[in-house]
Amino acid sequence: MAVVVGGAACAGPGAAGDGAAPATATVPATVPAPGTAWPAAPAVEPVGTSTVVAITTDDGRERTYHLVVPSRRPDGPVPLVLALHGGLGSGRQLEAGIGLDGVAEANGFLVAYPDGIGGAAGLPDARTWNAGACCGPARNQGVDDVAFLRQVIAEVGATHDVDPGRVYVVGHSNGGMMAYRMACEAADVVAGIGVVGASLELGSCEPTRPVTVVAVHGEADANHPIEGGVGSGVSGVAYRPALAGVEHLAAAAGCRLGPPVVDGDLTVREADGCADGAGVRWTSIAGASHAWPGGTGGVRALVGETYEGYDATAELWDALAAHPRPS
Repeated sequence: MAVVVGGAACAGPGAAGDGAAPATATVPATVPAPGTAWPAAPAVEPVGTSTVVAITTDDGRERTYHLVVPSRRPDGPVPLVLALHGGLGSGRQLEAGIGLDGVAEANGFLVAYPDGIGGAAGLPDARTWNAGACCGPARNQGVDDVAFLRQVIAEVGATHDVDPGRVYVVGHSNGGMMAYRMACEAADVVAGIGVVGASLELGSCEPTRPVTVVAVHGEADANHPIEGGVGSGVSGVAYRPALAGVEHLAAAAGCRLGPPVVDGDLTVREADGCADGAGVRWTSIAGASHAWPGGTGGVRALVGETYEGYDATAELWDALAAHPRPS
């Protein structure tokens, strides 16, 4: 059962930061046909509403998320994006740093920011996800975060007109690893994932349907080395190579990544011919750290300097919006 805890107007920086333009009529009057791309518009100032919701999961935990509803939506079912914070973060922390609300306002989709569980030593409000091999209290306690996120998707869908073919999960670091887990274990309800600074950390991954995956990783990421291994963060996990999860989901979708295309600091590989409308894109960024590219950063001592030459939020949405699941 969901319990509304509180609601407020949503106002803050768009994906372009403080220079985001005022809201304009970019949202289509009616939704695109099922299985066709959702038009992708640049971010505007978010002026919708934000509501905190508490739910009780089957394991008896009280969990929270907050739902951002843009001020305008087209007539018909709209996309839903679940945005998952990194380890020792929170939904509010991720929201403040990546400008997704401004993209949602411009494009008329819903965003849910779920919170992982707390309990890290000395940091009760710092939260983690059980993404397999990582991370922290959520992993150690065997928390069923897949069931929690399924419940969020179901409850948002019960109160809003959500297109089941346009449900996406994006995440940073531990949240990106959790997005991978959703692709592996909840492909029946998730059409695509977008991950930044993350890897697939499950022993087995057999999605029941092809899933779109869009992954971005900094080549100078010290927290999660792009080639895998133990990073500079507090997790102590020897991560798998970042590219391995992308290749695994591509193979599960019946396709494979093409050759690299280099454009300045960016190296991009994409897959063609994936089944069920899926798409796969991998982008590595020379010189980029663990911080969300194009975001407002975090604690620089922990994640490094923000790479300013690439808007990961806009790029993830553009790619996911182009790959809805056919009806």
